[in-house]
Amino acid sequence: MAMEKKEESVSKAMEVAKSLRTINLNDKLDTKPVGKNQNRVLRYLPWSVAWDEVLKRYPESTYAVITFDENGHRMENGLPYQRMSIGYLVWTSVTVEGVTHEMWLPVMDGSNNPLMDEPYTVTNKYGNETDVPPVTITAVNRSIMRCLVKNLAMFGLGLYIYSNDDAPSDDDTSVDAETGEVTEPHDHKEAKVPTLDEAYARKLKVGKNTFPMGDLVDKATDASKGQAFLEKLADGDGEDAAAAKVILEALANGAVHFPQSAKAQA
Repeated sequence: MAMEKKEESVSKAMEVAKSLRTINLNDKLDTKPVGKNQNRVLRYLPWSVAWDEVLKRYPESTYAVITFDENGHRMENGLPYQRMSIGYLVWTSVTVEGVTHEMWLPVMDGSNNPLMDEPYTVTNKYGNETDVPPVTITAVNRSIMRCLVKNLAMFGLGLYIYSNDDAPSDDDTSVDAETGEVTEPHDHKEAKVPTLDEAYARKLKVGKNTFPMGDLVDKATDASKGQAFLEKLADGDGEDAAAAKVILEALANGAVHFPQSAKAQA
């Protein structure tokens, strides 16, 4: 009997994963600038959209916020976060078609720095300092909803977004027979390496502005900031990163140059 229930649970997990992981959510994603200078773009799925997509297909789905006592131990009707010496965690639990997954997420600021009881300063690899504010209940609430979206990704919804893919995959879903957890195929395709002209022409969205990536060079008011922005882009994955790497290589080889003037070119 126990074996039959286990097989039924795995079968349902596979059914849910195949249903949710093929949903293309690109037209429902939001973006926002992040970082000290707001020079990076975060692409994210709003929690309301994610939960709505699940309820459309599985209306009996439920979720819960896991609560803790002041010492970080699980307790019903406790605090909506787990406090530790190294920061705060929030936890959610989602049940779809009788299959339950839990997920956790640190309470962070917009640059993914963990929030602590007291403010502190971090220094990045470029030597720039950022002040990190203390934890607030608003930050805890925001992290809980982000955790819910991450939790739903474990069922397959928007999983491709976390992999920095441009669209969901049609590959077969792998489901762990013991835990029911969904895993992505390992044959992730690398972004195509563009030509320099293609890299220059690639559109980049920062906040409400969209501009050709070549503007990071041709219209740079500060060469060091332009260089740093390109390097941050190149640290990521996907087509933006591939284009940034091509432009950085061209700068290193002298094929293109930042403006000599301190003012931006018209």
